[in-house]
Amino acid sequence: MELKQITQRISEKFAAAGHQIDPAKIEEKLSRFVVEFGIPEDEAERSIISEYARQFGVESVIGTVTHKVDDSAVNLIADAQSGDWVTLEGVVTVLFESRSPAVAQTGILADRSGTMRFTIWAKAHAPVLELGGWYRFESAVVDEYNGQLSFKVHSGTTVSPLAKEEIPPLTITPIIDLPRGVVSLEGKVVSLTERTTGPMHLSGVIADGTGAIRFTVRQGDPTSGIEEGGWYRFDYAIADVYRGAMNLQLNAGTFVEPLTEDRSLRPAIISVNEIKPGVVCLRVKVVQEYESSSERMFQSGVLGDESGTVRFVTWKDGGDERLIPGTVYTIYYASADEFNGRPSLTINGATCLADEAGNIEVKASGDEVTGALVHISPGSGLIKRCPVEGCGRVLTRQNYCQIHEIQPNYQYDLRIKGWIDNGRQTWDTIISREGVEKLLGLTLAGAQEMAENNPLGLETVYYHLCEQVLGRYLTCQGRIIENRLLTSNCSFLTFDPTRHADLINRVEVTNNE
Repeated sequence: MELKQITQRISEKFAAAGHQIDPAKIEEKLSRFVVEFGIPEDEAERSIISEYARQFGVESVIGTVTHKVDDSAVNLIADAQSGDWVTLEGVVTVLFESRSPAVAQTGILADRSGTMRFTIWAKAHAPVLELGGWYRFESAVVDEYNGQLSFKVHSGTTVSPLAKEEIPPLTITPIIDLPRGVVSLEGKVVSLTERTTGPMHLSGVIADGTGAIRFTVRQGDPTSGIEEGGWYRFDYAIADVYRGAMNLQLNAGTFVEPLTEDRSLRPAIISVNEIKPGVVCLRVKVVQEYESSSERMFQSGVLGDESGTVRFVTWKDGGDERLIPGTVYTIYYASADEFNGRPSLTINGATCLADEAGNIEVKASGDEVTGALVHISPGSGLIKRCPVEGCGRVLTRQNYCQIHEIQPNYQYDLRIKGWIDNGRQTWDTIISREGVEKLLGLTLAGAQEMAENNPLGLETVYYHLCEQVLGRYLTCQGRIIENRLLTSNCSFLTFDPTRHADLINRVEVTNNE
């Protein structure tokens, strides 16, 4: 359709309402919308009529558009692309404080396919949106800023609330199959934590027979009356990905219904090699405990089963329970994350049940490292450990344990802490007592005798290790976890004359070429 015909139609509509508009101005607006911005002619006509109608206070003219855009088809947020004119239906999950007088409201809209941020311009004269309300946005514009899509509500956008019967129905989805977007699910609240700081005032874990998911409450309070251990149905919650894991957001638009029937829950136990970011249940053995590297850290170490190993950490929160090395535990609803590209577990909030009679043959990683021991750290050699069962922390010179204070009846141990470097990579290495004894032939009893018969005491063993091992090449078999090598089997790398001759021959051939 020619722009002049549209211009004439718009001019006649307002002339009939008693308002004269310069046709040149109308045509200029049309040309900018259609030619420059690529907006469809029907939509451009609708936007211009809406703008003039509000300007002259004759909004009844808006409903008289002859060629109206067909807004019966609702677009999905996940299908929207920058530059699209869309019709969306969804729930307002978050409202942000406006930082500009030009912006009336800004927030996040969610539908069954995902979420998107929105901005309502003050000039749009749109109705005020309520948190948790369902709305239909006709003729909104999608654009992109800093790699994130959002849609704008302008003067040509029609915003209308959805009646309860118009809200799209949802079916119950198992937690393991939850997609991104608006979802409904049924589950048991297995943990609940109230927060006094930050935007999240409540968080926890919801579980069913297929898995578990962490949830948060940021705005609104749909969780009033929720109790830990209760079963509930959650309608119109928002599922999305955060730090690689699916998370659930309960907001003012979420309907929470208690389930009165008695249900049993059998958590889904997975193996270590199946760990992905999220909430997991495991049956594992405590393989190794590390010395805490932070004042905020209560305990860290390595857990393992027949399929592999994973690092764990417990942060100090007042309700800490120490895991005993060598003991088998069934751990329910721990948080799994990724650290340096490898899985990592946070035990806080999880339920850990010890199986003192259980045993697990932890799969050895089979990692092998060859390189020079370029550094031996303090804390190597003959050390004293806390004798309290389940502790084993290294004591200070004053026989002080960070947890159990002064321990006069300490236990001796032997180890090497240092760095092995192959010229391309460096590993933070711990060689256990067994590894030191095999490597040097120095037993624990021999190290104690050496320390007792020398005025330097324990430092005598440290200097002896430096003389024997520092700077030499080693081949170590053990387990590598996050660039840390744990080993009890090391040997010196000896001179191989055949290998030496082969390298010289290769160099000579290269030079001749």
